[in-house]
Amino acid sequence: MSDSGTFEELLVAHQGFIRGMVISLGVLRHDADDLVQQVNVKLFNMQEQYEQGTNFKAWVASVCRFTCLSYFRDKQRRPHLDMSEQALDALQETYIQHYEQMDQRYELLEICLQSMPQKDRDVLREFYKRGESIKEIAEQLKKSAVAMRKYISRLRKSLKECIERRLK
Repeated sequence: MSDSGTFEELLVAHQGFIRGMVISLGVLRHDADDLVQQVNVKLFNMQEQYEQGTNFKAWVASVCRFTCLSYFRDKQRRPHLDMSEQALDALQETYIQHYEQMDQRYELLEICLQSMPQKDRDVLREFYKRGESIKEIAEQLKKSAVAMRKYISRLRKSLKECIERRLK
């Protein structure tokens, strides 16, 4: 791949996936940061081997898998039980499927949020992104905390139903 800017953007966008993959393969959390860093270095050094337009996530998953296998061999550490490569393959596949489902749900959440009135999106943004309490939001909108709690609950239910409808 010749465009390193695009590669770096892909790599940054997949950091959550990489960390989740490393942990799902049985690496202890206190070792995960080191392994994630090793995976990142390997991916960066191997970027010429990645063919633009192919499945980046699958390529990343295979590099994660081999990095973790090497880690277990080098350190003579195995996750919880003595896992075979077949078990690691199964864990990897399960994680990828789960991640793809969550990716799809996140995309649907964005679509459903865009279909909501701006006022509703603003309330959810205040609550979730800015971390404001229900009481603070209620005060800003001159409503009671009880009414705001119910309002946010209805918005969440509406989003959940929207996502579930679109999944069918």
